[in-house]
Amino acid sequence: MLCSKCGRVQREDAHFCMECGQPATATGSPAARTIRASPSKHRTAIAVVGFLILAAAGWLTLSQTGGRRGLGEKFVSPPHIETLSEGTFSIRARGLTSNKFAVPSGASRVVVAGQFNAGDGPGNEIEVYVLSEDAFVAWRNGYSTSTYYDSGKASRGIIHANLPVDSGSYYLVFSNDVSGKTARTVQADVTLQYSRWAPDWFYRMKQE
Repeated sequence: MLCSKCGRVQREDAHFCMECGQPATATGSPAARTIRASPSKHRTAIAVVGFLILAAAGWLTLSQTGGRRGLGEKFVSPPHIETLSEGTFSIRARGLTSNKFAVPSGASRVVVAGQFNAGDGPGNEIEVYVLSEDAFVAWRNGYSTSTYYDSGKASRGIIHANLPVDSGSYYLVFSNDVSGKTARTVQADVTLQYSRWAPDWFYRMKQE
């Protein structure tokens, strides 16, 4: 509080100016204060909002990609790899070799992949298929059916078949139905690969 006459600073409880004797009156009220958040609080609030936005975006991505096929899938369990065919085997004339395998529940990114070789040159062709169980039965009975992989008549080839994420039984088939009366020796290395949200022991424990 200042003296209105001489301008000297006065005590707030003074009744007269100690310098000139002027009755003490306030020259004005203290300026109103505006309470503002500190810069650190601003930064914290911005960080929280940013985290929530990123979390929401991640959840949306997982929802749109079906969960198991989302971003976090590969970080949960390493890919499962199962051998379906390995090494050399013989197929009699007009015969076939089939390997039945199962895709479990919870599997995603299911792929049958590998290669086969029945020898070089014409006359060594075989046919290789990847079929569902129902399609295999229909094919064995002489009906046309859909396949997940069909090599056509070939002496060698690369096998790659993407299977559904649903559980089910399938067949890997090597057919020598096109060679007449000659058996064929085939070298093949084929695997089944898929991913799951949890390790295999978790699903075995659930079944028990």
